[in-house]
Amino acid sequence: AQLIVEGDSGNPAVLTGLGDARYGLGGTYETVGPVGNPLEPGAWAGIYNHVTSTLNFDNVVMAYAGGVARLEGAYAPFNPIEIHQSTARIANSRFEFKG
Repeated sequence: AQLIVEGDSGNPAVLTGLGDARYGLGGTYETVGPVGNPLEPGAWAGIYNHVTSTLNFDNVVMAYAGGVARLEGAYAPFNPIEIHQSTARIANSRFEFKG
């Protein structure tokens, strides 16, 4: 599997929690969360890059990742990006509000 996420210096690609009101245009793309429930670091698990897969991030903003996710009937903590015996390139990117 291959995951390529690329933006540019003026328009980075954004991976964030649904309640992050800094991004989104409205309608389907609105990211304002429920009132009274502020987004916490670790709101979503993140990206898992497994054996033989490839990851390429360039000009990416990744926010609120690094949380706990349900996995095969149990719960497990994750880093914002988990890289396991795979190829990864991360350049010109920013990680914010990590869990």
